[in-house]
Amino acid sequence: MRLTMHVLVVALLLSITACRKRAAPSPTPASSESAAPASSQDSPAPLPNAATARLAGPDPAALAAEARALAENLQFYNGLLQQFIAEQKRFPTSFKEFESTKLDSARRPPPGKRWELDPHTKRVVVLPAAK
Repeated sequence: MRLTMHVLVVALLLSITACRKRAAPSPTPASSESAAPASSQDSPAPLPNAATARLAGPDPAALAAEARALAENLQFYNGLLQQFIAEQKRFPTSFKEFESTKLDSARRPPPGKRWELDPHTKRVVVLPAAK
């Protein structure tokens, strides 16, 4: 069950990030005035490597590494949550209580996300950051 949930979370994250499409800049129509060849001074400078990488989209290897890290963090947190429940004989009232009781330092959630406790499944989950 745990492995299935982790695989599902990883697949969901990969599908969400893979579905993001970037709009390509539309080419400007050539006018009769610009029909003359451009000089080397008029041509745009080549894009730096970082800008080229952004236009190409996210790196699949980096996305896979992020998904693995998220799955490992969730597995770690859920193990500690089960310890908390066993020791305290109750579910924590908030992630803050769980964090202050069981964690020396909290691991950062993915950008734009937050850690939260699901009282129905008694698991740590990742939700969109509160606005």
